[in-house]
Amino acid sequence: MKAFGTMIPYCGNCSRKIKKEGLSKDEYYCDVFIDTPMKGVVTSDTDGTHCVELGVYEPIQQSN
Repeated sequence: MKAFGTMIPYCGNCSRKIKKEGLSKDEYYCDVFIDTPMKGVVTSDTDGTHCVELGVYEPIQQSN
C-alpha cells in the first residue's frame, strides 16, 4: 500500500462530503468547494489535494 503522502486524496475518501437531495447518485456536497465553478458538488474521484493543502481534508478512518 502507498504511504498517505504519495496517494492522491480523492473526495470519495474524505468524511467531509455529504449526500444532499437533488444530487445524482455519484455526486456529493462539500462546503470547501462552494466558491468553485463546481458550486460545492464533488464526486468520489474529485481531487482533494487543495483540501489537504488547506488542512481540511478528513480521511475516512478504515478499520482493520
